[in-house]
Amino acid sequence: MKTLLRLVVVCLAVPGGVMFAQGNAAQEKPAVNQENPLSTWNKFAYARVKGILLKSAEKMPEESYGFKPVDTVRSYGQIVGHVADAQYTFSRWHWERKIQRWTSSTQKPQKRI
Repeated sequence: MKTLLRLVVVCLAVPGGVMFAQGNAAQEKPAVNQENPLSTWNKFAYARVKGILLKSAEKMPEESYGFKPVDTVRSYGQIVGHVADAQYTFSRWHWERKIQRWTSSTQKPQKRI
């Protein structure tokens, strides 16, 4: 279960780190961008939900990750894993689109060594 918690933290922290790499801390309210208030709100909402999820995952004892209130629902660990998978999927989709737009432009990609 420690591996699952680490996976969740990595899957949430890496995209969050990229998003806030411009100097904003993940838990701080981003500066209001008058040009695009929707992006500002999305960054703030993402940071809030990320904080709540990480605190929840850290609070739950490792042996309780298999807890199911009833048999017809997912366990706590499965829900946390599902959220991490969804975050990874959305982040991957975003970066793939960004790369496609960049490679389709007139600039040629620089060769990496």
